[in-house]
Amino acid sequence: MFLKRETEVIQRMDDHLNQFDNCVRTAGGIVHAALDGEIDSAEKLFSDLYRIIEEAGVVQRQIREVLYRGAFLPSIREDICTLLTKVEYIVQSLADLSSLFMPPCIEIPECMKATYAELTTDVLRYIETVGEGVLDYIKGHDFVKSMRDNSQNMQRVSPAFRESMNALIREISVCSLDPWSKVRLGSIVNVLKVLSGRAIVLNSVLQRISMKMIT
Repeated sequence: MFLKRETEVIQRMDDHLNQFDNCVRTAGGIVHAALDGEIDSAEKLFSDLYRIIEEAGVVQRQIREVLYRGAFLPSIREDICTLLTKVEYIVQSLADLSSLFMPPCIEIPECMKATYAELTTDVLRYIETVGEGVLDYIKGHDFVKSMRDNSQNMQRVSPAFRESMNALIREISVCSLDPWSKVRLGSIVNVLKVLSGRAIVLNSVLQRISMKMIT
C-alpha cells in the first residue's frame, strides 16, 4: 500500500487509532458515570481523557511529519491526512460532550437519563465501528465490507435515532428546569448529533477511498 516508511506509518496510525478508541470509551465512561451520579469518577475520567487527547495530538503530528518526509504517493498522503483530520474532529466533539457532564453539574431528570444513556451508547458504538474500518484500511485489510456495513447500519437506525433526539428536545422544552439547565441539556443533544454526523463523514471518506481503489 505504501512505498516507503510503510511500517512506521502503520505503527503510528495503529497507536493513534488505539488512542482514538480510548477516547471514545473514556468519553462513554464519563457520561455514564455522571448519569449515575458518580461525579468523582467522571472527573477522574475527564482528566484521563485530556491526557489521552494530548498524547494523541503528539502522535498525529508525528504521522504528518512522516507522511510529508517520506516518498508517498500524493493520493495516499492526502487520504491519510484527511482521515486524521476527521478523527481529530470527532475527538474534539468527544471532549465537548464530556465537558457538558462536568461541574457545575445539572440535575438531569430521571425520566431522561435512560434516553441520554442509550443515545450516547449508540453514537459511540457507531464511532468505534467506523474507527475499526479506518484501522483495517491502514493495515491493508478488507475495509470495504465494514465500511458498507456501517453505512447500512446507520441508514437503518437513523430514523429511530433522530426520533429519540427530537423526543428528548420536546421533553426538555416542557420540563420545569431553569433556562440554563435546559440550554445545557439541549447542548448535549446537539453534540451527540454532531458526533454522529462526523462519524458518518469519516465513514464516507473510507467510501471515497474504496471507490478510488476500484477505479
